[in-house]
Amino acid sequence: MAMRTKSRIFNTGLRVVPPLLLTLAYASVAKAALPAPEIVIADPCSLPPNRTFSFSPDTNPLLAWEPYIKSNPAATWSALGTGGAPCTGSGTSWTCAGLSVTLPPATPLQAQTPFFTDAPGAGGATATSQMLHVTANNGQAGEGAKECSADFTFKAILGGGGWGPDPARVPLLPAGSAGVLTLLLATSTFMIVSRRRRRGDLGG
Repeated sequence: MAMRTKSRIFNTGLRVVPPLLLTLAYASVAKAALPAPEIVIADPCSLPPNRTFSFSPDTNPLLAWEPYIKSNPAATWSALGTGGAPCTGSGTSWTCAGLSVTLPPATPLQAQTPFFTDAPGAGGATATSQMLHVTANNGQAGEGAKECSADFTFKAILGGGGWGPDPARVPLLPAGSAGVLTLLLATSTFMIVSRRRRRGDLGG
């Protein structure tokens, strides 16, 4: 009975392993969103590397994506549309690829912008990528005055998932795994074929 049970388990494993390996080899998952970018007002300025925000068109970004921009310390905020496809708007109200990007009022100083939200009727699909030049000023006067700026890109794309360098999808497995998976897949396939041939020779 024990040998028969082990045989069933082995046979089940042979049927499951190849599809599982194939799935792992080619699967992709939505990328994990990076934290909200932070403009550090210092000398020199320290600008965040993650300055691209992607989202599905005509939807509100998930709060878990941290859909806002931070500053350190708290600041007054200003912005301008920039690049070949600039965001549209003025003052504290901007529309970027169908997303509403609002800046805090001049006072009091704020350490982050309000959450980005969908801009109804803005037509994200007609402007899939737009840029906004954002400036954070420490609000001090005289020699202590300091401001830092960074360009942010907003991309309306299916599968978008917040802040990060790639607005699409990333492989589930790390680089260098493809060769190992290919070897495992080939080995497991050979095992199945060999076992089936043996069973055929034995009339099983």
